[in-house]
Amino acid sequence: MLLILVSAAVLHNFAFAEDLKDLSPLELIKLGQDISQIHPDEVKPTDVQFYILTKDNLEPTLISAESKELVNVTKQTIIIIHGWLENHRRSWYKNVADQFFVNGDINFIEVDWERPARMPYVYSAKATRMVGNEVAQFIEDFDLFSNEVYIIGHSLGAHIAGFAGKKYFEDTGEKLKRITGLDPAGPYFRHASINPSERLDKDDAEIVDAIHTDAGFYGYENPIGSFDIYVNGGQRIQPGCLDEWTIPTSFGDMLEKSFCSHARSTKYFTEWISTGKFKCKFCTPLLEINLFNDRCALHHNSDRQVLGFEDVTVDITGVCFAETNKEEPYLS
Repeated sequence: MLLILVSAAVLHNFAFAEDLKDLSPLELIKLGQDISQIHPDEVKPTDVQFYILTKDNLEPTLISAESKELVNVTKQTIIIIHGWLENHRRSWYKNVADQFFVNGDINFIEVDWERPARMPYVYSAKATRMVGNEVAQFIEDFDLFSNEVYIIGHSLGAHIAGFAGKKYFEDTGEKLKRITGLDPAGPYFRHASINPSERLDKDDAEIVDAIHTDAGFYGYENPIGSFDIYVNGGQRIQPGCLDEWTIPTSFGDMLEKSFCSHARSTKYFTEWISTGKFKCKFCTPLLEINLFNDRCALHHNSDRQVLGFEDVTVDITGVCFAETNKEEPYLS
């Protein structure tokens, strides 16, 4: 099964996590065994867990129905959701949390759906609705105010965020404040039979923004939010990902190179919520955009607008193209 898992065909169609590069050979074998043993019918609500970090306690603490006091409803709540094969112990989560804590005290919630995320990709993709429903239920059970809830999702996590927004609106008639999709997953969701009700969509929150970095490959290629940023043209290969390309020396090295562009969205986002700004060139109408180019249609030249994270409001809509540096700091 492991050989099938890492075959070229699988690598072409599925979005492995950047953090897999840190797994040992034995851990990779265990991962292959896990994938072969889980069936989608076995997915249940208890497979979705929630961990909280606060400014006073930076260690993730598991939340249960008996520990509601851990969540302060008077604070803004930021929920972050991982993608396929991952769990809540993501290296970039800490960087994101640290940046938000600089700006104030919040509820920082990590969603862990590791068990469903370790199913074969299509099964995991189909499980995103169920996981999203659990996220919405969490928001409702803890009486969080919709205008203080912000969800961030990477890859499959972006679609989970969308389903959470849909379910919450269905149950309450209110929209969440904001959803950010970090290179929303493309495989399965780009199929012609998948409509906006079956993936992340611009109507899932008051603001739905998306950062595209691997469009047309592991990422979704078309505009999917109320505001979409196509960074460096939106597709692979992102600047710096192959500057010093060498033949992969290990499976982990191969993964790191292959998924560099897909993972760049998390790095750009981490800088964006700090002091980084995107220099956006807006493009309208959408039909005139070449999604695989770093510029708008020639007859739609426009000045670049500098946008920080807090500058994105309900009035900022459409599509922009932005460029970055090839190494940190990416946004300057």
